[in-house]
Amino acid sequence: MIDSEKPFYITYLDGKKYYKYKKDNTIFEADDDDTYIYVVSICFIQEPEYGENESSSSVISQYPLEDICDKFKSYCSDYYEKENTEDKELSYVEFASDNINNIKKLKSIIGKHVYNQKKHTTLHKIKVFRN
Repeated sequence: MIDSEKPFYITYLDGKKYYKYKKDNTIFEADDDDTYIYVVSICFIQEPEYGENESSSSVISQYPLEDICDKFKSYCSDYYEKENTEDKELSYVEFASDNINNIKKLKSIIGKHVYNQKKHTTLHKIKVFRN
């Protein structure tokens, strides 16, 4: 199959080989043992008013990231240490899963407001998505 017929592009970043589906831009990587890991990287602004760290902090708040991982059966595979240290406004993180559908569902939060909601003065692990 010639490259133009393949359903994905191949790219390299920081010495890692990634594949990007042409159809929906989903990115995945293959380990040496041909185990596929699907990833999506997002950048966002942390919101201290919702209990998150200041945007200028190089450390990303545990919540709502942990809840996002739980809801979408994924994990944080890269915290972009360099970018998070240098960029004082945006925070960067890469989510990964061995199931492409989990990553496709996780991508639904892009462009939306994601935070934990307080209910009856107790913090519950509930994600509220809104524009």
